[in-house]
Amino acid sequence: MISLIGCGPQAKYALETFAKTKIKVAEIFDPIGGKLGTRLDRFDIKPFSDLEELLKNKNSKPVDALICLSDNRLKDKLFNQLKDRMEFINAIHPGCHIAGGAALGKGIIINACAVVQPDATIGNGCMLHAGVIVEHDNTIGNFVNLAPGVTLAGGVSVGRRTTIYTGAIVAPNIKIGSDSIIGAGSVVLSDIPDGVFACGSPAKVIRNNS
Repeated sequence: MISLIGCGPQAKYALETFAKTKIKVAEIFDPIGGKLGTRLDRFDIKPFSDLEELLKNKNSKPVDALICLSDNRLKDKLFNQLKDRMEFINAIHPGCHIAGGAALGKGIIINACAVVQPDATIGNGCMLHAGVIVEHDNTIGNFVNLAPGVTLAGGVSVGRRTTIYTGAIVAPNIKIGSDSIIGAGSVVLSDIPDGVFACGSPAKVIRNNS
């Protein structure tokens, strides 16, 4: 039985995937508090404090969980806060393709029609939306969000907590830094530093994210 932490779109993706893979979800917790008193699918959204109490009970069974949040920084924070007390599992849609030799971390969501090619590495807590292509020998850092239709050519490196928005294309052997954002439809032909917003074709740095 799986506990979901977060109740937005990523939780919806996880519920759909687990329904197809026959993995049962036990409950959903809201670490932000904005959706308490509401329901998602058949689940009443529970406060995060309930999860904390569950983890304090030494007689309870070990908790398997998946963090389902679009906020990369909050996901990173919660993962590191809870990693020694919970086992994070992956939600891998049966309609995606994961090549032999690809390495997957923990707490990953991969949607239908995504492709991860040989010798690609996907870090902890990443979100790969529908139709994402991660080519061979890519290195994707922890808590990266790849929106629908993103294509990363071979040898690309993406830093921690970066988001690449819908339909962006990254050329071979490009390095994108941590905590950066790549705008929708961009074509990235040169390296992008840490902590910036870049967009366009070719993509150029527009501003800092700080």
